[in-house]
Amino acid sequence: MPTVVIEEADQVRTHFEAACFRVGSGLARRAFSRAMNSVGRKNFTQVKRALVVQTSIKPGLVNKNTKFWNSSPSKLETRIDGRREYFGLSHFRPKQMALGAAVHVWGKGIIYPHSFVVRSLSNNVFVRTSRKRFP
Repeated sequence: MPTVVIEEADQVRTHFEAACFRVGSGLARRAFSRAMNSVGRKNFTQVKRALVVQTSIKPGLVNKNTKFWNSSPSKLETRIDGRREYFGLSHFRPKQMALGAAVHVWGKGIIYPHSFVVRSLSNNVFVRTSRKRFP
């Protein structure tokens, strides 16, 4: 098997390491933490926007159910958490149609046959399991 040799084209990494050494580990960790929080917040915004577009969930619900964990000098990591597992069809603009309930999920309209919308129960969608007209 041939040997792979990786060489750096310039001295950027070594200059960066020398600057971190001159500043000291405490100040360097604080600077890294601030940089990670800044970039992490920008990524968090992009993740929330992508969730809204891809899942058709309203932005307010996405904001309420996602959380960003900041970095600190003692713990150099950031985290994005989603905290809700289930969104009912009432969150996706349900409309009663002749064939069933139509909802706007995953960026497209879907009709669920044999289903109906009950406005008085927070626009929840139910499925008929029998042939009876009224349950």
